[in-house]
Amino acid sequence: MKRKQKKDKIHKLTFQEMLVEKLKEQVSKSEKCKKALEILLNDREINYLLEAVNIAAVGRLRYNDHGKTHSIITSLNALKILDLFYEAGIEPNTIKEKTGDIDDARLTVLLAAYLHDVGHIVHREHHYEFSLWIAKPIVERILEEIYGEDIEKRIHVLANVLHAIYAHDKDVTALTVEAGIIGVADATDMAKGRARIPFALGEVSIHSISALAIDYVEIKKGKEKPVRIEVHMNNSSGIFQIQELLQRKLRSSNLDQYIEVVAKIKPEERRILREAEIRII
Repeated sequence: MKRKQKKDKIHKLTFQEMLVEKLKEQVSKSEKCKKALEILLNDREINYLLEAVNIAAVGRLRYNDHGKTHSIITSLNALKILDLFYEAGIEPNTIKEKTGDIDDARLTVLLAAYLHDVGHIVHREHHYEFSLWIAKPIVERILEEIYGEDIEKRIHVLANVLHAIYAHDKDVTALTVEAGIIGVADATDMAKGRARIPFALGEVSIHSISALAIDYVEIKKGKEKPVRIEVHMNNSSGIFQIQELLQRKLRSSNLDQYIEVVAKIKPEERRILREAEIRII
């Protein structure tokens, strides 16, 4: 009986819970982001929206996850990239255009990253357009909580958030650093079946095989550029994921001069390519 009680007290964090803890740590120095994240994680409307996103994406279209876990991963990676840029002296448009400080830029990135895919409740096609009018009242509500009567700040942040949501699509050119970051971060959610290239679940194809080839993605300080994205894979087929989405997102982001992307393949892999580390971008 005692053994059972002891076991009950041990709570193993789920994958999503571990991601939430990492995201909370990432925003810990920003009071604005901490407040916004609390709302994003616990707001009933937002949670039901992300649930509906996966009903449409996974349930109807048989695509991969675009719901809450994807929102958290994209937010975490986007904030990592923004902070590495800022450390390297690359200013977000919020600062360059004198509409706010780095915390306002972080808030912009968090809100856009978390809500960028809500348009999937309407349809996969043009979802980035649908996301605008679905996310707008939610973002306005959160900004009112954070900025109160400061309507000027609310409008500037709202404008940057909406542009970042719209420009996360690989066929739209990002006009701000914040927007470019969202597109790139979106594409980094590609580990083991979580790839952003939609593939029919259970279908044996280059999409599904290459997605399973990726173990994890790391975002760190770069060697030759401010940011280095390392894609760790167990099979060289994972390079398809990088070329088909991450590379295209990087080009439309206008940030390719600041980000280096490297594929790292396990030495024991029975691989097509000979090198253990292949520079992709």
